[in-house]
Amino acid sequence: MKPRSIFAGALLIALGLVFLSYYEAVYKPNKDAGRLLREARMIHERGDKESLKAALDLATSLVASYPDSKYVPDATFLIADTYERTGLYRLAYLKYSYIAKDARLAKRPDLASEVGARLGVLKIKRNYSEEGIAQLINLVASSTDPNFRSRVYTEIGYARIKLEKYNDAENAFLLALREDPENEEALLGKSRALARQGKSDEAQSGYDTFIKKKGDASLYSKDVKRLQGVQLYNTALDEVRGGRYSAGRAHFREFIRQYPSSRYVENAYYWIGESYYAIRHYGSALTWFNKALSNRWHHKDEDAKIKLGYAYYMQAKYDLAAREFNSYLAKYPSGRYRDVARRWKESSSREIINRIRPDAGEGDRAQIQSGLDEQMRGSRTTRQSYVPSQELDSVTEL
Repeated sequence: MKPRSIFAGALLIALGLVFLSYYEAVYKPNKDAGRLLREARMIHERGDKESLKAALDLATSLVASYPDSKYVPDATFLIADTYERTGLYRLAYLKYSYIAKDARLAKRPDLASEVGARLGVLKIKRNYSEEGIAQLINLVASSTDPNFRSRVYTEIGYARIKLEKYNDAENAFLLALREDPENEEALLGKSRALARQGKSDEAQSGYDTFIKKKGDASLYSKDVKRLQGVQLYNTALDEVRGGRYSAGRAHFREFIRQYPSSRYVENAYYWIGESYYAIRHYGSALTWFNKALSNRWHHKDEDAKIKLGYAYYMQAKYDLAAREFNSYLAKYPSGRYRDVARRWKESSSREIINRIRPDAGEGDRAQIQSGLDEQMRGSRTTRQSYVPSQELDSVTEL
């Protein structure tokens, strides 16, 4: 067989494999998703309760089975419209919101416009009064369909959250999950209600369970992962502020590990430092305050900077403390802690002078203080110009 013929055959086989791969990975899933969407729309148009339920099930199946399909925004819109038609305004708003965040919507200005309009209307409709919740409860009583009842209970749960009745909201979500354990909105809502009640560990467990069960296939996965991080951070912060320092540090370290690109990593560094400072482990506190100062974010720098001075002072390293307070004042002349920094700097300087010349008179003290100030401003003049070298060595060792 000629080499040219062999090459042509190999090329045809390669092209065939590429086509087959494209067919299986893209074309066939989109084709199947399109078929499901057409079927769901036809049933949805009938408008009766049973037809709406059937259409909802088909559209939900499409989104779960083909999350990367171009038809997902249309299927999600149909789900949202069905919720809206049945009076589940909070769930409808949630679904429309997710369509609005879908990158695929950029190529669908008509759908984007309609979604925006629906969201505007539902901003008003979703704000339930107690009377509106009573109507939803009657809606539950009128149906024996567990999926529909679950969705209505979920709607009641979110309405209760809006009214800040978090325990009632939790109970509504539990009822929703009893009717349908796979109800994603109820799973998520339950954790939100727990978090609002301060049940941090239970809320975190709920988010973890959601991710384990749903993975990245759910529309809500990204938000749940974000909420996991928020809950973990807030749990750690509450623990440190409540004096549970070891637990707080462990949770902050876990936050740093799981969310290394979050700007709140700097906050975590700072609060770990605070937890060590609180138990007088000043060396460890200095390590973490320095971490807060040496990363790509800067929003906790001022707090960390002043705390470096405090930690050095509490170690009786008054020369380093004075330098940090002086550095703070140079960097933040109008900072929140400027008055405190001045007082602590003066106190640090007095402690240095007392160690160098405990018997110094006012004139000598003024001269030594002038020398210390000059050096802290970055002067090339050495401290030996103002005090004997042997006394200088003892100060350096503080």
